[in-house]
Amino acid sequence: MINYRHYPNIKQCWGIFGMTFLGMLLATEVNIFESFIGNDITRILFYLVGLGLPVFFAYKMRKDWSGCTKLEVRTPEVGVLWLIIVTALGFILAINIPFTELIPVPDFLDRQSDIVVSDYGFTSLLTAVVIAPILEEVLFRGIMLDGLLKKYSPKKAILFSSFLFGLSHFNPSQFIFCFLSGILLGWAYYNTRNLIYPIVIHVINNSLSFLLFYLGFNNLEELFITTSNLLIAVVVGFVILAGSIYLLNRIFITSGKPDYTDNMPIKEKVSV
Repeated sequence: MINYRHYPNIKQCWGIFGMTFLGMLLATEVNIFESFIGNDITRILFYLVGLGLPVFFAYKMRKDWSGCTKLEVRTPEVGVLWLIIVTALGFILAINIPFTELIPVPDFLDRQSDIVVSDYGFTSLLTAVVIAPILEEVLFRGIMLDGLLKKYSPKKAILFSSFLFGLSHFNPSQFIFCFLSGILLGWAYYNTRNLIYPIVIHVINNSLSFLLFYLGFNNLEELFITTSNLLIAVVVGFVILAGSIYLLNRIFITSGKPDYTDNMPIKEKVSV
């Protein structure tokens, strides 16, 4: 009998989260080799262990469970891509900046961040702006959300994957920001079924954070000088964000929603 199975369901998503937690625990142990292998290799290993291993095992589980071996990666449409970039910038101004200012980061997470951006060199740029966004988007949108959209409503799938995306950063004080980021990233993936778009949003966000560290801005007061300037930036960000999402929605309505019912057949033995 031919049956259809999709990976992951909600229970299996918790398993992916558990793998991510274990991966990050293992990644922290990489630090003890820093004196032997140097900062550059340590940074790369930190992400390859912390995120690379969960991606590998989740991909393998999806392949074994559903037979699906592909990730939804296609050449982006130029018009949509530009609007996605504008949306990312609006989100950074409206959401990222105020949350960065208002929510403190625990000391132990600050120390982990130092692994990535301590010397602002090429390896730091590579890990923070390229490796981390790609691995996180493959895991949470390319595997987790894509599977959930085949089994649940878009709202439930996006909210739940965003919830786990927030938890996976293991920072209670920044959970809300990561959760909201996950909704935007999930919304972009759901409407396009193309992993390129959430990766672009993620890369832009991490690039700006890296740039601020590189330029020596330790807090947003140094960047905006006054609270009034900060408030203006947030308001402008909301206007940009709302406008770009409106235009993207018009495009998505015209082009139609992607089909998430394309079942992957696999043969199963069913006892009668």
